Amino acid sequence: MSRVEVFCPKCAEPMQRVGAELTCVAGGMGLSRHLEAAVLARFGDHVDQIAAKSGDASAPWFCPACRVALNAEATCPKCRGSLRDLLFQLVELHPHQDL
Repeated sequence: MSRVEVFCPKCAEPMQRVGAELTCVAGGMGLSRHLEAAVLARFGDHVDQIAAKSGDASAPWFCPACRVALNAEATCPKCRGSLRDLLFQLVELHPHQDL
Protein backbone atom coordinates (compact mmCIF):
# COMPACT_ATOMS: atom_id res chain seq x y z
CA MET A 1 0.00 0.00 0.00
CA SER A 2 1.37 3.42 -0.93
CA ARG A 3 1.79 6.20 1.59
CA VAL A 4 -1.14 8.63 1.82
CA GLU A 5 0.06 12.23 1.46
CA VAL A 6 -3.21 13.73 2.78
CA PHE A 7 -6.92 12.99 2.83
CA CYS A 8 -9.46 15.03 0.90
CA PRO A 9 -10.73 17.92 3.03
CA LYS A 10 -14.21 17.55 1.48
CA CYS A 11 -14.87 13.78 1.66
CA ALA A 12 -11.93 12.35 3.68
CA GLU A 13 -10.90 9.88 0.95
CA PRO A 14 -7.15 9.42 0.38
CA MET A 15 -5.84 11.84 -2.24
CA GLN A 16 -3.75 10.37 -5.05
CA ARG A 17 -1.22 11.66 -7.55
CA VAL A 18 -2.76 11.87 -11.01
CA GLY A 19 0.12 12.99 -13.17
CA ALA A 20 1.69 15.82 -11.18
CA GLU A 21 -1.56 16.85 -9.51
CA LEU A 22 -2.69 15.79 -6.03
CA THR A 23 -6.28 14.71 -6.66
CA CYS A 24 -9.37 13.46 -4.88
CA VAL A 25 -10.34 10.82 -7.43
CA ALA A 26 -13.72 10.20 -5.75
CA GLY A 27 -14.68 13.88 -6.06
CA GLY A 28 -12.84 14.69 -9.27
CA MET A 29 -11.00 17.50 -7.49
CA GLY A 30 -7.39 18.31 -8.26
CA LEU A 31 -5.43 20.80 -6.19
CA SER A 32 -3.47 23.67 -7.68
CA ARG A 33 0.23 23.66 -6.85
CA HIS A 34 -0.32 26.62 -4.50
CA LEU A 35 -3.13 24.95 -2.55
CA GLU A 36 -1.32 21.62 -2.50
CA ALA A 37 1.77 23.29 -1.01
CA ALA A 38 -0.35 24.99 1.67
CA VAL A 39 -2.20 21.78 2.62
CA LEU A 40 0.96 19.64 2.67
CA ALA A 41 2.89 22.24 4.71
CA ARG A 42 0.10 22.40 7.26
CA PHE A 43 -0.97 18.74 7.45
CA GLY A 44 1.53 16.56 5.55
CA ASP A 45 3.80 15.76 8.51
CA HIS A 46 0.85 14.70 10.68
CA VAL A 47 -1.03 12.30 8.39
CA ASP A 48 -2.36 9.28 10.26
CA GLN A 49 -1.86 6.52 7.68
CA ILE A 50 -4.40 4.21 9.32
CA ALA A 51 -6.99 6.81 10.32
CA ALA A 52 -10.61 5.84 9.84
CA LYS A 53 -13.05 8.52 8.75
CA SER A 54 -14.81 9.74 11.88
CA GLY A 55 -17.36 12.29 12.96
CA ASP A 56 -20.50 13.38 11.18
CA ALA A 57 -20.46 11.80 7.72
CA SER A 58 -22.37 14.81 6.38
CA ALA A 59 -19.85 17.31 7.78
CA PRO A 60 -18.79 19.89 5.20
CA TRP A 61 -15.03 19.52 5.93
CA PHE A 62 -12.59 16.90 7.19
CA CYS A 63 -9.04 17.12 8.49
CA PRO A 64 -6.56 16.25 5.70
CA ALA A 65 -4.33 14.55 8.31
CA CYS A 66 -6.71 12.88 10.76
CA ARG A 67 -9.88 12.26 8.66
CA VAL A 68 -11.91 13.77 11.52
CA ALA A 69 -14.87 16.07 10.85
CA LEU A 70 -13.81 19.68 11.43
CA ASN A 71 -15.64 21.87 13.93
CA ALA A 72 -17.61 25.02 13.05
CA GLU A 73 -14.38 27.06 12.95
CA ALA A 74 -12.94 24.63 10.33
CA THR A 75 -10.41 23.36 12.88
CA CYS A 76 -9.56 19.73 13.62
CA PRO A 77 -10.50 18.77 17.21
CA LYS A 78 -7.69 16.19 17.19
CA CYS A 79 -4.58 17.90 15.73
CA ARG A 80 -5.85 21.52 15.88
CA GLY A 81 -4.95 22.11 12.21
CA SER A 82 -7.22 24.57 10.44
CA LEU A 83 -8.58 25.02 6.93
CA ARG A 84 -10.29 28.31 7.76
CA ASP A 85 -8.05 30.49 5.56
CA LEU A 86 -8.19 27.97 2.68
CA LEU A 87 -11.97 27.57 2.47
CA PHE A 88 -12.48 30.19 -0.25
CA GLN A 89 -9.95 28.44 -2.50
CA LEU A 90 -11.46 25.02 -1.79
CA VAL A 91 -15.01 26.16 -2.53
CA GLU A 92 -14.52 28.60 -5.39
CA LEU A 93 -11.40 27.34 -7.18
CA HIS A 94 -11.39 23.59 -6.48
CA PRO A 95 -14.91 22.19 -6.97
CA HIS A 96 -15.61 18.73 -5.58
CA GLN A 97 -18.34 16.52 -7.01
CA ASP A 98 -20.97 15.47 -4.49
CA LEU A 99 -20.69 11.80 -3.65
